[in-house]
Amino acid sequence: MNKKIILTLISIILISGIAFLLYKRADLNKEIETFSANVINDNEIITAGDNGTVLSLKYKNLEKVKVGDIIAELDISSTPKSNCVNEKEASDEYKDAAIMYKDGVISKEEYDKSLNEYKEETKNTAKNCGPKSQVIKSIYANADGVISYSDIKEGDSVKFDTEIGTVNQENANIKAYFSPKYKHRIKEGDKAKITIVKYPEKVFEGKVSSIDKIDINGQGITLKVTQDTSDLLIKNGDAAIVVLLKK
Repeated sequence: MNKKIILTLISIILISGIAFLLYKRADLNKEIETFSANVINDNEIITAGDNGTVLSLKYKNLEKVKVGDIIAELDISSTPKSNCVNEKEASDEYKDAAIMYKDGVISKEEYDKSLNEYKEETKNTAKNCGPKSQVIKSIYANADGVISYSDIKEGDSVKFDTEIGTVNQENANIKAYFSPKYKHRIKEGDKAKITIVKYPEKVFEGKVSSIDKIDINGQGITLKVTQDTSDLLIKNGDAAIVVLLKK
């Protein structure tokens, strides 16, 4: 092969290699913006867990709490009304039986039966319908953050599935998707700028906490906001914008 041709081929290969390296370097030194990102906080809705009455709300709305703090108390005392007996009715029936027995309308056995029923019903009334000991249930925060109460107040009656509130965690988690072409560009620990769409004036620092497999949505990653977001009313599904910073 002609020596000149060989030198030309070598030059082309070297130039292509340098161009590729420069391209890769440029790729590493540019910001990458996601095309899809949402908040994926692990906060679960805190429910009453029992039927009862709200005795107290222990914190003000949007006040900071720690996991395990009591955020509300319920009175779950119950009176089994289905077992309660109207003592006045039992008394009236007994009085009627006493009069009929005195007038000879009913026998002694019938009168004794009415008397025993009256005594038993009076006993049941005292047992089932008398004053009850108060049973209090505490409801606890499920994370560190800020308590956001639902539309409830002290004295409200609630059911077991009534929402008491949620705790907005101190550090939000974000699920983001990028083009698969950036697969080798993204590493755990990479820094990012994060904006929650509903709070466009705030820009938070974050970092990549995990990298998922590529799926139909693209290259998925999870990021942790490294600044406190607990004073914001952030919920699962809230839209976000993520920009991975230069290396």
